[in-house]
Amino acid sequence: SPAKAAKNFTNAIGVGDLKTAYKYGAPDMGDVFKAQLKKEGKTNKEFYEELGKELDAKIKNLNQYYNYMKKEAQKELKDEYGSNYKVTTKVLSSEKLSNKERDDLLDGCEYFIKQGLKISDPDSILKLSKIKKVYKVEVEVTIKGKKGSETETGTLYVAKVSGKWKVIWIASGFGV
Repeated sequence: SPAKAAKNFTNAIGVGDLKTAYKYGAPDMGDVFKAQLKKEGKTNKEFYEELGKELDAKIKNLNQYYNYMKKEAQKELKDEYGSNYKVTTKVLSSEKLSNKERDDLLDGCEYFIKQGLKISDPDSILKLSKIKKVYKVEVEVTIKGKKGSETETGTLYVAKVSGKWKVIWIASGFGV
């Protein structure tokens, strides 16, 4: 369901697990990286070496990138909340968008892919024209630990992509 996809995505983001998050999100990060490689005319090795330099880490592939990001996020969470922190997510609401609202959102996604990600062919990473249903899902994430707690709400847009519910847009919350 859209609510379950939003909850799973948000839980994974909350603990810095991008690999799991992108199972519930679209476009797939691997597809984004491949499109950027193609655009920049770089090899996998060159791309990941450059990414590793930016992060000051040894990154040779997508899994190493995911592992690095998870480790860094968990270090930050432990520093801020203590070693036994807990992340919980609650879905506050879920509503289907009208066709006009859906089309407006998909236009925004296309614009972001072209301008923000600098990928000229959005269909290479996400087939927007195939998306027929989109839901707006409000979630609340709480992180609690011995050093403190924090609660944040956010709005996600979830669509059926290749037969699975995926978060296609983070509208608010979570650092957006």
